[in-house]
Amino acid sequence: MPFLAAQENGFWKANGLEAELVKFKGGAKLYQGIVAGAVNVGMTMAASELQARAGDVPTVIISSLHDDEAFFFWVRIKGRIKKPQDLKGAKVGVMRLAGSAHAYGRMVVKALGLEKDTKFISAGGIRSSIALLRAGKTDAAVHPFHQLIKLKLKGEVKPLLRVGDFRPKEWMAYVITARRSFTIKESGLTGRTIKSFLQATNLINTNEGWTKKKLNELFGHSDEAARQV
Repeated sequence: MPFLAAQENGFWKANGLEAELVKFKGGAKLYQGIVAGAVNVGMTMAASELQARAGDVPTVIISSLHDDEAFFFWVRIKGRIKKPQDLKGAKVGVMRLAGSAHAYGRMVVKALGLEKDTKFISAGGIRSSIALLRAGKTDAAVHPFHQLIKLKLKGEVKPLLRVGDFRPKEWMAYVITARRSFTIKESGLTGRTIKSFLQATNLINTNEGWTKKKLNELFGHSDEAARQV
């Protein structure tokens, strides 16, 4: 969304930039691209950045985008889990192990005292994680709100708990990361990139019409789904 907002509203061009969007299946692949020098700047989750940094990936956060990741533990309406303590002995699906959802999930079950009684299952992607939950192969799944809104409105799933209730209140959720050597060699370019992203984020937050329209285009959301997201 921030990239497209900058592109469609002329922020890249106004700041003298040409930008290309490269999509990755998860943070791990993004950081492989950064290490290889194929990617200079990336949009990611702070949790992914911290895990990459722990592995000595040479990156630096150059800006915060949004401070609420809106991740939830989702369960089936007709499933056995009705309250957080029911997660004892549960299989919890995440997109990938060592990713943001896994990190947030571990944080939550540890806070609930269920760290040794909960098993995380790597589904390999968003769709497969949702499919496992719907099929009853997992008891719960950790996803951001927008990924499950359609099933929520259909009455298939519901949010059991919000990850944000279990983390420190001062937080960075979505961030801009960059290869450290790039920020040093291209400080002016880095600054103009940050400016473009912040202009885009401001538009997303203030221009509800554009944002809802783009959500409809990208994800096929109904007006109600777009409104809730």
